[in-house]
Amino acid sequence: MSSRRFHKVQAFIESELVAGTFPGAGLGVVQHGERLFEHYWVTYCNPSRRDNHLDSGVRYMLYSFSKAISATTLVLAHQRKLIDYDIPLRTYIPEYQGG
Repeated sequence: MSSRRFHKVQAFIESELVAGTFPGAGLGVVQHGERLFEHYWVTYCNPSRRDNHLDSGVRYMLYSFSKAISATTLVLAHQRKLIDYDIPLRTYIPEYQGG
């Protein structure tokens, strides 16, 4: 995994860490099932500690924030002509039987 392809996002995350915007970060990029990039910076917080080691074993509870991630993903897929907003969802997910 070459970090050169992701140097701008790395620089951004590192500048935000220095600014104190967040205590740590993790970034993973996967395309077509291939892991292109994975890196973890510094630490993360939980109810008992502020300086836990950040690695691939950490699971984030996104709760309602996942809606924004899902919406962004759908818009990107639409822009790439992978989905059409006007086609029923069951076309893409046959198990879905809703309206």
